[in-house]
Amino acid sequence: MVWVRILGLKSFEKFSATAATTYSNSGLGYISIDPNTKFQIFHIKPKTFNIPNKKQKFYTVYIRSETQEGLVPSHILKIQRQKIDTVDVCEMDIKLQVKIDNNQTSLIKPSYTNANSAKTDFITEVPNGSKISIVIKSGNENIGFTNIDPKDILMHSENDTNTTIDIEIYTQSFKVHYLVVTMCIGVNEEELDCFTNSRSFMRINSKSNDSVVLQEKVTMVMGNLNVPGTIIITPFKAFFSPETFFHSDCFNFPLMCIKTIKLLPRSLSILLKDLRHIEILADDIKSINDVICEHTTNALEKAILYHVSINQGLMNTQPYDEPYIISQEFSRLSGEGFRISYINADYRLCESYPCLLFFPAHISDAVVSKVSEFRSRERVPAITWCRGSTALYRSSQPKLGLGKRSSDDENFFSMAKIRYVIDARPGMNAKANRLKGKGYELEDNYPIKLKFMDIQNIHHVTRSFEALIDLGNRKGDLWQVLADSKWMSHINLILDASLCTANHLIYEKASVLVHCSDGWDRTSQICALSQVLIDPFYRTFTGFRVLVAKDWFAFGHKFYDRTFGNDYSPIFLLFLDCMFQIIVQIPEEFEYNTEFMSYIADCSVSGLCGEFLANCEKDRNDVFLRTASVWNFDWRKYRNLDYAPGEHKVLPVSCKAQDLRLWEFFIRYYE
Repeated sequence: MVWVRILGLKSFEKFSATAATTYSNSGLGYISIDPNTKFQIFHIKPKTFNIPNKKQKFYTVYIRSETQEGLVPSHILKIQRQKIDTVDVCEMDIKLQVKIDNNQTSLIKPSYTNANSAKTDFITEVPNGSKISIVIKSGNENIGFTNIDPKDILMHSENDTNTTIDIEIYTQSFKVHYLVVTMCIGVNEEELDCFTNSRSFMRINSKSNDSVVLQEKVTMVMGNLNVPGTIIITPFKAFFSPETFFHSDCFNFPLMCIKTIKLLPRSLSILLKDLRHIEILADDIKSINDVICEHTTNALEKAILYHVSINQGLMNTQPYDEPYIISQEFSRLSGEGFRISYINADYRLCESYPCLLFFPAHISDAVVSKVSEFRSRERVPAITWCRGSTALYRSSQPKLGLGKRSSDDENFFSMAKIRYVIDARPGMNAKANRLKGKGYELEDNYPIKLKFMDIQNIHHVTRSFEALIDLGNRKGDLWQVLADSKWMSHINLILDASLCTANHLIYEKASVLVHCSDGWDRTSQICALSQVLIDPFYRTFTGFRVLVAKDWFAFGHKFYDRTFGNDYSPIFLLFLDCMFQIIVQIPEEFEYNTEFMSYIADCSVSGLCGEFLANCEKDRNDVFLRTASVWNFDWRKYRNLDYAPGEHKVLPVSCKAQDLRLWEFFIRYYE
């Protein structure tokens, strides 16, 4: 007889090193070390004095294997280097296929006791001379296999009637190095029962704290699906084990992905941030509601706890390297007459900006500091892209009010040769802000041409997004629902503003400043998309990472507030939808496909990637050290096999309604 349990193991290696560093009191330093591994993370302990952010315990740095050097903050004493590989078996949809000789016996789905440990009871009689074949499947993909001869195992065991073996199955998947299958082989069922009861399998479980807090018989409902089974809730996730043969994982979700939850008399209605609308039917529905609500409070704290439990307190495999990325990006752009500024190295100039900024070389940090005081949230006009002497700037609105002026701000525009200001807001909204002491650049005082782009604020975007829920519910005509939501109108306006910006930069070689109110929502959308339209680098995997790290993470889009906080608005999802529209119109220009946008979207709303758990680079420094990264993915899954970039100066994208499509991300679970 054969009794099988499957356990997911984490493999990791930890080592430390001390590296020589050079640094100064005024800016970033450099580090050089001989890297023996492809990826390295450096856990840097700063001195206890003169630390810009007193709450920050560690700095990080990424050392490139090619150059063997990188940027680090000053005041560094010691560096701890770590390399870790982890796996969450629960997310892999693991199944165990057991065959006796060539006859398939069973396809078993393990029952999880926590996120990285599972058991499967499978008892059957094995004829003498028969061999057992075990195949590990993730979804429909075979990722590992092994063959076992029970007769040989019993022959070499100390006990000739029963024994156990732990088989390491090295998988063919990038997701996990190996799994361990524990097998008990006995002559009869009585001996097997006695044998299994005498051993505690829990002792070899993962140290993860993602334990089961509730397990309940339920019926899950979504669209036309109505599936009975068992819901398994951990402090961080909800898993669904169906009673019938059911392939889809549409009922599995991280708890941080919940947007709203409503307790009804006989059901629990849950709306997720990827637009899934799930209803749970159960006898004790209130208990399920109470458990979920309990574990969705203090979202950031819960997310950090999840990552710490999965990673066993070790540091991330993918280093937090936004400053390094931005430094390398400015070197790549190598515009004429520009410089890197360290004025914000300690985040004192602007807390929501990156530590490295880029300005014209002839504009001093003293001028930058004065201009910053005249901008909302101190978000001074800073360069995010350049070519030759032409630059794309981004900032927040000026603090003009009624009758106020700033000669420093006006002179900055002259010195930077900014010819156009793309104000993302509707003109009436911008003018109304003057009553609040802010406003917009007046053409009479600034040497610019001002253009209002009529893009609505976060509250309009949120209302449009919530109206999209009926796409899945199929209430009314699909296209009428889409039209009524006005979601595509937002896309139309954003793409139009991005094209306008791109055309000024390329065809007129005119420097452009983009801003909205505070410069972290609509500004990020327009700046990022306009760069995609004019620079082929951002249409590669590496380039897209640089783009997101620069214009979203480093320049302070408020990811935590917009996704998990009180100021919820799917601004980043709207950007990814715009990316989808560009890719489907001109797919050959992109190294990645539209599925890559869906992957990034899932990462952004799940709470399972550290980059999206902070509002700015300053906050992300500490959070990211203990979390997983969005960039840990297999690029082969999202590679565009038809990638053949042309020679477009600006990608010819259409903003017309008839040329825009519904992003499959919103309806993928309903098709």
